[in-house]
Amino acid sequence: MLLFCAILLAALIGFLLRFNVWRRDIRGVPILMYHMVSDDTASTELPKLRVSPKRFRSQMAYLKAKGYQSITIKQWLNYRNGHGVCPSKPIIITFDDGYRNFYTTAWPILKSYGFKPVVFLVTKYIGGVNLWDREKGEPEEPLLNLEEIRDLAGSGIEFGSHSHSHQDLTRLPLSAVESDVRASKAVLEGALGTEVGSFSYPYGKENRQVRWAVREAGFQAACVIHPGDNDEAVDPFELKRIIIKRSDNLFDFKIKLKKGKSRI
Repeated sequence: MLLFCAILLAALIGFLLRFNVWRRDIRGVPILMYHMVSDDTASTELPKLRVSPKRFRSQMAYLKAKGYQSITIKQWLNYRNGHGVCPSKPIIITFDDGYRNFYTTAWPILKSYGFKPVVFLVTKYIGGVNLWDREKGEPEEPLLNLEEIRDLAGSGIEFGSHSHSHQDLTRLPLSAVESDVRASKAVLEGALGTEVGSFSYPYGKENRQVRWAVREAGFQAACVIHPGDNDEAVDPFELKRIIIKRSDNLFDFKIKLKKGKSRI
């Protein structure tokens, strides 16, 4: 009997640790972070960043069934400043890097559920490939071109900057950081003909100097890559995000929505 109780207790502790049930619920608007929706994982060392279309569809279906409504970062800023009424269950869905796969695979799924995401672009490589991954041995992937970006923007998708060159901005002198983030803003605003207010730090690397440069460039909000609270107290230049990985099943996804993490 004691052995059975010990096994049961160990299993319970394992479950609580595995699914982060012991964590408190995150507060404020959840922000999801994706990179690519694809089943092509044969040549990448980072398959975790490629969520399968099947799982992505099931995740969006779950959000729809639970009454979530997508908002953009621009809308979130407006609600925060007292303009308009925020939906009762808002969610922000973001994509980093701007792969063309978003246009062909992720967007049709999002559109079918009525969701409009935020896509962060690396402006130097628009219409090209992800050259910043070359030194890591990652395969070249086509990126959104201007025609596709403008088409998506016309459908209500918000575009933000993921920097101009996708470098670790914390390793650059301040003058180089300023030049990079200002260039990215100028390119995007010139292409879209509208103000661009959101930013995503490359590799999630940021510090006081980088945040200052992003703010000074005229951005109004910026995203990091770790989970946490996006409530009324959050610094808009440190918006927390929940990364969704290929290995996340629907149960993981549900736990992440509530706790930010599904595993230790």
